[in-house]
This record gives sequence, C-alpha cells and structure tokens, in this order.
Amino acid sequence: MTSFLDNPGGFATGRRRRAVSDMPRCTIVVVGKTGVGKSTLINGVFGEQLAETGVGRPVTQHFSEYSVPGMPVTIVDSRGIELSQDLRAVTDELLREIEDRLRGPADRHLHVLWYCISAEGARFEPETEGALLRAVGGSTDLPCLVVLTKAYDPEDQGVAELKRFVEHENLPLRGVVPVLAEGRYDLPPHGLDALITATEAHIDEGVRAAFVNAQVREIGAKLTSALARVDELADEQDTAYRPLAFASEAFGRGDAGEEERYLRRVLDVIAEVAAIFGVATATDERLEVLALATLGGQTGLKGLHNFLRNASRLALLIPPVGPTVTVKIGAKLVSALIAAEGANRVDKAERVRAQLLSRIYGRAAAAVLAEAAHADLAGRTLPDPDFAARFDEQLDHEAAAAVES
Repeated sequence: MTSFLDNPGGFATGRRRRAVSDMPRCTIVVVGKTGVGKSTLINGVFGEQLAETGVGRPVTQHFSEYSVPGMPVTIVDSRGIELSQDLRAVTDELLREIEDRLRGPADRHLHVLWYCISAEGARFEPETEGALLRAVGGSTDLPCLVVLTKAYDPEDQGVAELKRFVEHENLPLRGVVPVLAEGRYDLPPHGLDALITATEAHIDEGVRAAFVNAQVREIGAKLTSALARVDELADEQDTAYRPLAFASEAFGRGDAGEEERYLRRVLDVIAEVAAIFGVATATDERLEVLALATLGGQTGLKGLHNFLRNASRLALLIPPVGPTVTVKIGAKLVSALIAAEGANRVDKAERVRAQLLSRIYGRAAAAVLAEAAHADLAGRTLPDPDFAARFDEQLDHEAAAAVES
C-alpha cells in the first residue's frame, strides 16, 4: 500500500502548494493618504487572511511590503502620508524602487499601482497627486489605476464629478474605479469586481494566474481559468502517461502500478484546480474532502478500487464510438477514438477515454469549488458532507455534458 493512497489529502495539498509556488508572484503597490481605506480595500479584494497573517517588512521610509505564505501576491503599501512634501518624497522613493526592482530578478518586479483617493472627501490635488501618477505612469511601464474609496453611492453626483475630474486630467491611467470595499450605512459593497477585472486586464500575463489565485471576489475569473487549465493538463498528461487500465478487467490488461498512476493523474488535476481558486476557497480541509471523495470515501487499496469502479461507471456514460456513430464529445476526441478503434488500438482508445475522464474530474472540482466560493461570499459555508455530495453530483453532470456538448 503506497503512502499517497493512505493520505490522498496530503498528496493533493502538497501538489497544490507546489503549483502555487511555481506561479510568478504578482506585486501590487497601494498608495494613498492616511485614512483613505487602503487596508479595507486590500481585505476586500484578497480577504482578511492577508491582513491577519501577512508578514511585513519596511522597504523605504514610506513603504512596507507584506505577503502571506501560500498566497502568490505581495502588497507594497505606502504608510501614512499626509502633507504635500510627503507625496513628493513618496514619488521619488517609488520611482527609485521601480527602477531598482526592474534591474533585479523577475520576482521583485512591480506589476500595478492602485492610487487610493477618498470619495468621501471628493478632492484630488493635481499638483501633487497628479504629479505622482504622471511621473510613475509616464516614465515607467507600471499600470496605474485610481481607486475612489468610500464611494458609498456610485451614482452620487459628487463621486461622478470626482471621477470625471481625475479622468480629464489626462493622466497616464488605466482606469478610475469607484469602490465601497465594505458595506456601511446599510449600503452593500460595490466596485471590487470592476477593480479586479481592470487589474487583471492590465497586469502582465505572466503574473495573471497569481492575481486570480489571490483575489477572492471574482469567482467567474477563477472558474474560467480553472476550466482552461483542466483542458491543458488533460492534453499534457495524455502525452506523458501510458494507457491506464481502469477497465483492465474488461480487457484482461493492466496492473496496480498503472491504476495508481491514473489516480495520481486525477489528483494532480484537482490540485491544479485548487491552486487557481486559492487558499481562501480551496482550503486544505476542502481539498482533503475532494481527494477522499475521489477515492469513494476510503483510503488505501479499498479507495483505489472505489476510484476505479467510479471511473468505469463514468466511462459507461460515454457511448462506444465508431466510424458510423456520431457522438458529440468534441471533434478532437471523436477523431482520436475513431482512429484508435478503427485500427483495433484498444490501448490508444483507452488512453483517450482516460483523457476525457481526467477532464470530467477536473471540471467537477472546479464547479464545486466555485459553488463553495459563492457560498463564502454570501456568508454561508458549504459543510464538508454537502461539499463531497455536490462533487459526486458534478461528476455525473460533467460526464453527461461531455456527451451532449
């Protein structure tokens, strides 16, 4: 009995951590005067864990940076600034920091600046604040977004006028976004999704996965990224793995080693999906539930048997494919199956079916994690038994969808 069968949750969480550590880190600079609500904004986008467990260190006189183990985002935060001379000093420090980091390794580069202005005060100083944005956005490649914090009502005339005023200053900005990061006065939070979308659109493609992982609001972006990653992994694994005999009884082929490798393949896909959703949603506990559910609630060889039986059951939902049978499971897979079976290549046909089942498990994990993330945002928690049951339901749904779509 192998260790990963004894502890599938530990195996999956280890793979998830490795996938996250492989992501190039995204670094966000947050600048604003004292009291504008920078901490509330950061918590609203990345969750309270970043503030509660973040490890910080001073960078310059006016900046500190902090991060959280397991979260591939670093925040470079301007400490309290008040006077015009502070803003000039901040501008000089920030320009030096950008230049210094550009000369250093890629994991120290800065990727976006959020400049925070309180919409409550409805004031923007072109001579100082505008000068900072013009210097940073005009002389560097760092994308700059202005965030109008404490915008209680986005339709309020004062907020709209402040937004137009900043936009008409012809500053090198990628957007001006009104935000209420935390509900107040019976007004719900708003604008965070727009800020996340704008940031994702303008940061380097290389660090986009890290930003999607760390943000906790835009669940659609996580789901889209996870589904795309499932397809990539299924294709990559198809070239890396030998045919795996989850249907070995039917063909009288295969051994336990092949069966275990197929289970590892599925757990790898689930772990990569969890890495995209991030630790706020794909907690260790939830990932362990997913891993155990994949083994039918058992560990060891009993769990492996349950997994193979379930894989065979899902395979039965996919009808036989031949030259005269049309089944809508994607042109690429259809042609591969027809070619394999037409040439009596049972091993290749089984490999293609394994590729499809890998997609089914990955897509089901993505769907149930998205459901859990939405529940978290609504202030509800999806209990572990319900989480496991929804995963099983999603497996059947994805198998049926593979035939219909």
